[in-house]
Amino acid sequence: MVNEKKFDQIYNEHWFEIYTYSNNLLRDKEAAEDVTQEIFLDLWKRFATLEIENYKHYLLRACKFQCIKRLKKVTFDHVQLEKVEYALSSMEESICEDEVRSVLLAQVESNAQKLLPPKCYAVFWLRYKENLSYIDISSRLGISVNTVENHISKALSLLKQASIYDDIVTISLIVSGMASLIEC
Repeated sequence: MVNEKKFDQIYNEHWFEIYTYSNNLLRDKEAAEDVTQEIFLDLWKRFATLEIENYKHYLLRACKFQCIKRLKKVTFDHVQLEKVEYALSSMEESICEDEVRSVLLAQVESNAQKLLPPKCYAVFWLRYKENLSYIDISSRLGISVNTVENHISKALSLLKQASIYDDIVTISLIVSGMASLIEC
């Protein structure tokens, strides 16, 4: 009975925060509800055997890993990459986040250079490294906006096929505020 009351207290105290966090990562209310329920169901099953000092930390970490599993199955698209880049450009810097971000961005850049044709890579990197608009890229390279769109679409497709998606998902999780849970 004591465990049940304690679990109810933890559930009531953290459910909304875990749901909100998973919804922010997954951008899907039903999936976020499923992840949140899975996390609390697992906690309930193991509640008697676990010794947890910080339930918020434990639950957020569990949420991060459940969301990563789901995001690996999601079709990657242009909008997601733009959100990641926006988050990267607007995030507050810290040494740990900066190191992790630099390594992951270097991996994405290296893989993109290897996989993409030169023009496609140039368009891709102007968009996501220099954060230029399609119109700015178009005028800088002397190509149409349609061509820019085609290059970006091709780049995203090739990068997704090459599993660069995992690196990009990792970057998005770091910039979403979970970097504090990563121990450097």
